[in-house]
Amino acid sequence: ELLNKLNPVKYNWISDYNEPGEGFIAHELQEILPLIVVGKKDAVYEDGSINPQSIDYGKLTPHLVSAVKELTDINIALSKKIETLLEEQVKSVSRLEELEKKVKKYSQL
Repeated sequence: ELLNKLNPVKYNWISDYNEPGEGFIAHELQEILPLIVVGKKDAVYEDGSINPQSIDYGKLTPHLVSAVKELTDINIALSKKIETLLEEQVKSVSRLEELEKKVKKYSQL
């Protein structure tokens, strides 16, 4: 569920170099995981320059690991369900073949 709320983006740093980057928009991420974002949205220093928010990506890691573990558990459960369904299918095909043999045998009488 957490992963679906995250919105990774590509952006260009507002700087002299206009360097490309990838990550999250801090104020969007703050709505989902407030403890990993530092600073306030639209904050400025006394001189009027931007005081940007920052993201502590290290604090994002436990959330991502939890999400991966959750998805792994779902994957295991679905794999078991598929295995059960395949076993049931094999049994059903075998039963159908037996019935077809009986029908053929009785139709020849």
